[in-house]
Amino acid sequence: MATEKMYGVDISYRIEMRDGGVHPTIVMQTKMGGISVCSNPARISQWWAQIKDSYGQPGFLRLLPSSLTDRLFAQLVAAWSKAHVDGTLDKNAPSLPLGVLLRGLGNELRSKDVTAAAAKRRERAIEALLQYEGSTPWDSVTPDHCQSQPWFPAMSSSKRVECAAVMHKIFSALQYRGVYQADPWVGFWGSLQPKEPSLETLHRWYLTEKSLSHNIIRQIIEDCLVIKDAVSVAILLMLFLKLSIEEICALAFGSFYRLTFFDGTVVIVNKAYRRLKQNYRVQSIDAYDAGILPVPEIIADLIYQLRVGAAKSNNRKAKNNIDALPIVGQRNNRCAKMTPSMLIKEINNRLGYIDVAHGQSISGLLKNTASVLATTCGFDDDQVRYFLRLTAKSTAARHYASFASEEVLFSMTKILDQNINEIISCATSDVIFEERDNEDSKNKTYLFHTAGSLTEVKAKIKISKELFGILPEIELFSESGFSANVKIKDLEVEDGSSSD
Repeated sequence: MATEKMYGVDISYRIEMRDGGVHPTIVMQTKMGGISVCSNPARISQWWAQIKDSYGQPGFLRLLPSSLTDRLFAQLVAAWSKAHVDGTLDKNAPSLPLGVLLRGLGNELRSKDVTAAAAKRRERAIEALLQYEGSTPWDSVTPDHCQSQPWFPAMSSSKRVECAAVMHKIFSALQYRGVYQADPWVGFWGSLQPKEPSLETLHRWYLTEKSLSHNIIRQIIEDCLVIKDAVSVAILLMLFLKLSIEEICALAFGSFYRLTFFDGTVVIVNKAYRRLKQNYRVQSIDAYDAGILPVPEIIADLIYQLRVGAAKSNNRKAKNNIDALPIVGQRNNRCAKMTPSMLIKEINNRLGYIDVAHGQSISGLLKNTASVLATTCGFDDDQVRYFLRLTAKSTAARHYASFASEEVLFSMTKILDQNINEIISCATSDVIFEERDNEDSKNKTYLFHTAGSLTEVKAKIKISKELFGILPEIELFSESGFSANVKIKDLEVEDGSSSD
């Protein structure tokens, strides 16, 4: 019996080989607040060959069709609602996570009489709530709570209204089941709410999530430059461009092209390779999420080498139409796209040395690290939002300018290249000592400035003997303007003595 946590709920599952081992069947069960539910056995024969090696590992249940866990969540919602109405629910039982309700009430949240465009907007709102508030107790997801989280103000007003509509439907569905709670989303209008947070707010928000250190990033880059295969390209695309697994699987060599008037490479991101019923298909992504992104030089060089290798292969179909050839192809069939589950398995095997906490994934660490690097590499406020594919900050004339122009993309490419070179070459950073007098005090503030965008710096600091015993106030500044307090570990004076 293996256990996996989804949206803060522990799900236990086991695989039974029935009918003489011909039909692998999964049985799932979960317990929360004294309520225990067990799903009906479901055959997983058609997926077992691809996922059997991942059994018992984090993320196994996410490799299966979502309908299997949706049924279990629907049973949990029904049992929880009944216990709430009957009064048998434990008073100390925690509230259901929002993700459980979004998955368990899926059919009730999707109206049958809406247009196709409205249905897509509803799906985007559900995906956003699952991503950012999936583990949050459902009755804690209020307008005030969402406004305090950077992801909600960063959305357009129409998307915020759609999220509010989904939350309103959840409260209505629970009231229909007899769970009465005041709906705080009644009368909410997203257009009246403040818009995007500042760049510094985004930076501090991303830093609250776990990201990779520069030493790990440096090791990943070195490994990818040694192996030089499609998986290496996929890892670097996630690490520096924040592309999702589905978007990477949909990329072809024709998605990358050189700038006409500048020495740089860009990629067009407008498709995703997703599961549709039983098969994977390439689907166009929403226009808000699509974009033309700058490609760092090390990734462009790897892609060029892969393209040259494909042109020299014996596969006639691949040689005749290299532009349509997928960047990440299957090992036994270079012309076939690697599925997201296959690519996740390859990345996990490649980066097995990374310490992943419970409930996290390597792909999530890579993408969050990309967000941290984007907010610290030297991009300005608008470039960060364009690069991370967030909404524009305002409707001023500057924000109507096209960031897809070659000049802007070239400048962003050079900023990325400089940041990557700093990470590769600088294990430590030179420190410039500066002494400042405080206007309102006789005390002095000693500042140590570092160049570049490093988020971690090791430096030995020497001060004169007369300053020994006076602990200076130290701040670390990067070129992007962010600062963080630095703890003095060893303080060495000129005569050679030291103190902790």
